[in-house]
Amino acid sequence: MHYLGVFDSSDSKSRYRDLTDAWRLRQDSAHPVELTVAELVLLYVEHAKLYYRKSGKATSEVGCIEAACRYLMPHRRRRAPDFGPLLMEAARADMIRDGLARTTINSQCGRIRRMFRWAVSKELLRPQVLTALEVVAPLKEGRCEARETPAVQAVADEDVDAVLPALSEQLHAVVNLLRLTGARTGEILSMRTGEIGRSVQPWEYRPSSHKTQHKGKQRVILLGPQSQQIILPLLHADARAFVFRPRENASERYSPHAVGKAVARAIKRLNIQRAERELPQSRIGIHINFGTRQRRGCGERLGSKSRKR
Repeated sequence: MHYLGVFDSSDSKSRYRDLTDAWRLRQDSAHPVELTVAELVLLYVEHAKLYYRKSGKATSEVGCIEAACRYLMPHRRRRAPDFGPLLMEAARADMIRDGLARTTINSQCGRIRRMFRWAVSKELLRPQVLTALEVVAPLKEGRCEARETPAVQAVADEDVDAVLPALSEQLHAVVNLLRLTGARTGEILSMRTGEIGRSVQPWEYRPSSHKTQHKGKQRVILLGPQSQQIILPLLHADARAFVFRPRENASERYSPHAVGKAVARAIKRLNIQRAERELPQSRIGIHINFGTRQRRGCGERLGSKSRKR
């Protein structure tokens, strides 16, 4: 069974044509026909949807793989064994022309190589195909035309403090928790009452789902006295209830995207007010960067590291 995409969409029709063309070739041939690039992509994406899963759902890695494989579509009718270093470099050149950052391009090329590695492991391709692709070295900083991404800069506490009054009560609490714990936004927003261990000091928040879960690592976020003061009024009798949830739908939770937009709107309003008073403007990256700064500067408990406030 193959998933072709959204019904009646152009992508689903294109995938259907690729599959039926491959089937007809096999029926008309006395010998097995080698995979085309398009067939390999279809097989690998189906594998990825089953392999990259968390809590019963496909992870964002599947979307990243699909995005990488789109750069192979100009070569989709070629035999997969013929996809060598020059075609890999051609796909990479298309990524550069599309404005992808150097680090993103290297990651996407790595995903393409993993697809061929998977095909070799399933004896769909000979090992020599993968060996040839592995000679294509990653792009190096200053030695290619791909753009560089700016380094994540620390955001001053006064910038964060300036935005807090413009946020709702719940978002105010979310931002302060991110500051105190260095946790990821998604981790704070998915926090449930029953996931917080209050029988020890400091409290321990153990997310049921986290970024390194697939590696068998345990994730514990320590909640010190200041964090406890923020959380305590928001806890619910139902252990399954989200700590932070919209009033209009108590069974749902805020998404990181929604929180990011809300903070961005607050910063925009604040900057308009500051411009009228000819004051320096706050940085739009506040809601993204201060958590990263906290994690880098103070560490996070993932095995042995800890952070509590």
